[in-house]
Amino acid sequence: MLNDFWEYDTTFNAWTQLADFGGVARRDAVGFSIGSKGYIGTGIDNYDSNFGNQLSDFWEYDPASNVWTQRANFPGNFGGGVYKATGFEAGGMGYICGGQVGSSSYSNELWQYNPSTNMWLQRANFPPGDRFGLTSFSINGKGYVGTGADYNLMNNDLWEYNPSGDTWAQKNNLPASQRMYCTGFAIGTKGYIALGTDGGSRTDLFEYNPSTNSWAVRSAYPGAARKSTPAFTIGNEAFVGTGSSDAGDRKDMYVYSPLVPAAVEEISQENLVSVFPNPFAETATLRITNLHALRIEKIQITFFNLAGEEVQPFVIRNSDSFVIRRNNLRAGIYLYKVSDEKKIIGTGKIIVE
Repeated sequence: MLNDFWEYDTTFNAWTQLADFGGVARRDAVGFSIGSKGYIGTGIDNYDSNFGNQLSDFWEYDPASNVWTQRANFPGNFGGGVYKATGFEAGGMGYICGGQVGSSSYSNELWQYNPSTNMWLQRANFPPGDRFGLTSFSINGKGYVGTGADYNLMNNDLWEYNPSGDTWAQKNNLPASQRMYCTGFAIGTKGYIALGTDGGSRTDLFEYNPSTNSWAVRSAYPGAARKSTPAFTIGNEAFVGTGSSDAGDRKDMYVYSPLVPAAVEEISQENLVSVFPNPFAETATLRITNLHALRIEKIQITFFNLAGEEVQPFVIRNSDSFVIRRNNLRAGIYLYKVSDEKKIIGTGKIIVE
């Protein structure tokens, strides 16, 4: 078990070791940031949970002084500690949700931490019930929690928590297999869920748009498939690394830049691209509006499944319409990307019956 703590410098692409975490070494803790300070707590102090102690201590890290300060213990599970929970910040408050509280016992509790008063307040329980191995992110003062397992049944749901009314609302499911130990983060007004396990480790990445309650397939993680992988964001980029793969623990890290067009969204951009009929059984026509006005000579059309994997080689066209043939595609939902060499012209979703 480890308690070392490190800082990453994006300018020099270098790591610097800082003051060790203030509590005992542990795994399956949660962390979030509020303002200019970081917070880490809960977890379990043994690699084998049968012999470990569930932890409830909670610590604040001040990067200005490189000092850890113990704060009020997490009161969930009657103060008995929790691990495999998820943590997020929303509206200047920290939150810890769900988690494991025994060898086969789990929690649906949500607790709010106020850094100004150093006090905890129990809020509305996670509506689906007991859950561990969840993931979360926050956007515009609201928290989003989902995936994870309830008594070994994995899930792909997503729930929005609104602190102002202490209410939960179910959102559209992650368009992928049920899974747990995923990675969650937010950049700007979009949330992301990546990696995890559905029985086997995954590399896929999905983007959530709260304004349309819709998901988009984004560029898959380029490293080995893995689970239990932390992430942090700096500016408009996310840094994702370490974790556990089928081949063992990992130490590599990759940066994700959503402003670089490398994936597919489920909505058409500027209504330039249309597909009809949709759904289709054997063939459909993809049409590009005002192709000549765009002054584009070569159009690339690429097709993906919902895991972000290319299902047909991309094709190059110089006309404003293209016949999509089913070929060997199974019935289901697929995504397409229409682009030239510099930018994405349009994207969308097609359904094969």
